[in-house]
Amino acid sequence: MDFEQGMWLANARAAPGVVHNYTADLKRGTLVRTKADFCSCEFPSVHPEIAGKRWRYAYLMASDSPQKPIPFQEIVKFDREGLRRQVWSARAEFSILGEPVFVPRPGLNREEDDGWVITQLYDCKRHETQFVVLDARNLGHGPVARAKLAHHTPYGFHGTFTPEVFY
Repeated sequence: MDFEQGMWLANARAAPGVVHNYTADLKRGTLVRTKADFCSCEFPSVHPEIAGKRWRYAYLMASDSPQKPIPFQEIVKFDREGLRRQVWSARAEFSILGEPVFVPRPGLNREEDDGWVITQLYDCKRHETQFVVLDARNLGHGPVARAKLAHHTPYGFHGTFTPEVFY
């Protein structure tokens, strides 16, 4: 790992995070790895009720530009079936994004992508932070809501969602 661009400790240029599919053949004792998407990405988020189970959609903190693996300025909706890949970019806003968190819409019998993706957005020009809410089904349409903070917050990772309230 190196201090890339003299700013952050990373190895994204040498070994960017990428999405792979793995096929295991237990009879032959083989494992085949194939690249499933070209973006440089980290911190995938899936619907919390299917975590650890077979899933179709994941939401990735990503750079959708193969030439610039960092900083992460896009949220990619990755579709394992390869039919509905979507991207929302904060590149035009000169902003960088935090880890996306999927929040399911309340109610029963929801589709896997029925909900919202929330991510922290740091506006580099204004030195401000906001939380951006994206419709998970129509991610590429951009934010449906923004919660602007009165101050910036440190750039960080590892958000989660739970429907339970803790006191």
